[in-house]
Amino acid sequence: MPSKSHKYIHWIIWTCIALCVLLALGFGALSYISFDWVKSHLDALAVDGNADKFTPVVFKKMVSRLQIAGSGFLFLSFALILFRKPLQQHLHHSLTGISFSKFYRDTKHHISAAWTEVSPQHQFLFLIIFFIGVIIRICFLFQPMRHDEAFTFTNYASKPLFVALSNYSFPNNHLFHTFLVHIFYLCFGNHEWIIRLPALFTGILLLPVAYLTIRQFYTYQVALISLALIATASPLVEYSINARGYMLICLFFLLLLILAQNLLIQSDKARWITFSLVGALGLYTIPIMVYPLSIVFIWFFASILKTTNKRTRLRQLFFSGISIGLLTAFFYTPIFLGSGPQALFNNRFVRAAPSWESFFNALFHSGTELGQLWTLDYPFALTLLFIICLIIGCISFSNPKTVPLVIALPICLLLITLQKVMPPERTWLFLMPLCFAWIANGLIYFLEQLKPRSSHQTVITTIAGLLTIISLPGAIQNLSNHYQYGPGTLRDANQITQMLAPKLTPTDRVLTIATAAPLEYYFNHQNVSIKHLRTPITSANRIILIVMESKYSLEEVLKKGQIPSMQFSSPQLIHRYDSAAIYMLIRQSL
Repeated sequence: MPSKSHKYIHWIIWTCIALCVLLALGFGALSYISFDWVKSHLDALAVDGNADKFTPVVFKKMVSRLQIAGSGFLFLSFALILFRKPLQQHLHHSLTGISFSKFYRDTKHHISAAWTEVSPQHQFLFLIIFFIGVIIRICFLFQPMRHDEAFTFTNYASKPLFVALSNYSFPNNHLFHTFLVHIFYLCFGNHEWIIRLPALFTGILLLPVAYLTIRQFYTYQVALISLALIATASPLVEYSINARGYMLICLFFLLLLILAQNLLIQSDKARWITFSLVGALGLYTIPIMVYPLSIVFIWFFASILKTTNKRTRLRQLFFSGISIGLLTAFFYTPIFLGSGPQALFNNRFVRAAPSWESFFNALFHSGTELGQLWTLDYPFALTLLFIICLIIGCISFSNPKTVPLVIALPICLLLITLQKVMPPERTWLFLMPLCFAWIANGLIYFLEQLKPRSSHQTVITTIAGLLTIISLPGAIQNLSNHYQYGPGTLRDANQITQMLAPKLTPTDRVLTIATAAPLEYYFNHQNVSIKHLRTPITSANRIILIVMESKYSLEEVLKKGQIPSMQFSSPQLIHRYDSAAIYMLIRQSL
């Protein structure tokens, strides 16, 4: 007599077959919808009311992809019917013994044990550092919208999910993060701080997860000092209150590391499923997850080779990699259908550098910028000490568990060299907690060589507290300055919109350079027509120039805006804000 689990699996397989048939029929039906019907609906969803990038050529390619997908799902449904019995047996064998409740209890016990093993002094300082990290993030949560997050919300997260998760016109669309922002936006409304809540919660959760991960690989002393640096590091704080997906990548990387370490000790199906799901969600958030995922897999592979049951573990790791790939492909199906594979794999941001010379120049420039960004919070003397400790921390590890922290940088360098692509500096945020762990490990090692008693809890907690106090002022100053002068920052976009709203006429053009996205956000938020940012210069009677004087001169904006000087009056200053000056040009009568 079939067991209860067999019956459940039987119905799951038939549900999947029915779903595949419905998808095949649905994609087939969608491929017969007319271009005009689709264009009219996309125009209604476009920021400026005109989805001009959706052309008949794009539509034809989309129809072809829908037909291929429909055929694929129809084929899959027949395959499931044909092989349903062996598949049912395989799933029964694979799913038997999975206990997420046990996984939850083990995790809870691990956290409880980690907490009770340390002294009350350590616990108290952990809570103080954690709350400082939370408070500094919340203090900067209500800053004006910046370019990337405003662009992402306006063009993706504010749209219906079938548009938001199928449109990859720019890599700004961090898909899993976009999904989370969309849910928060629907539930709580359109406010800057609500749009940033997924990043904020991730940035806060990163603190205890980083502590536990570093403690798993080193000691609780190293973890506490690392936490002091992570909690106040301005780059990590900034992307905890910037509606982007980079903090999710940091969090997923640390979760993969701690899961991998646990799987070496206790290999169970619930942990493997969680490991695969975390990896797939990371890749679904941003494709740059391939860098941290490669680090974890290479270390995991090397660590498995040292175990006694290496054959079983290697097979599990292999199937986990396959699962991550299949899950990621499934998550990206709307992108493949809506935007095409080239949008993901061949956009201008991932194309190889034209020459090795340009690549290595970009690598040197990016490395310099990254070093400056990561050391801005600290005085020169402390930065020098950190560099020394970093070197010591890399070469003084005492057990093989710390190897991933050492091989991380070479793996990333190898990957970007093979790609011949230099990603932006924010790509490497996930390495910051590891670098701080290196520094903390080197610092404790250095102190123990000078005086063995320096490992005493009082000394360690004092160092962690001092580092928090020393780092905090620099972090606050840099966060304030970066929001004032950083790229895409138009701090007064909201006030500018409020000032312009009652004065704009249908033939006015609002022109700015490199700061349009924040204006688009606040124009939409305050129900000002976005067409003022799109009106052709040739049909505008007045031009309102928004000049970020810290970056561009008035002459540069006039030149880049291609404004015919003979047709318009000289620019007249109508208002000056901290972040920009507002000028008006009036068309001259013939």
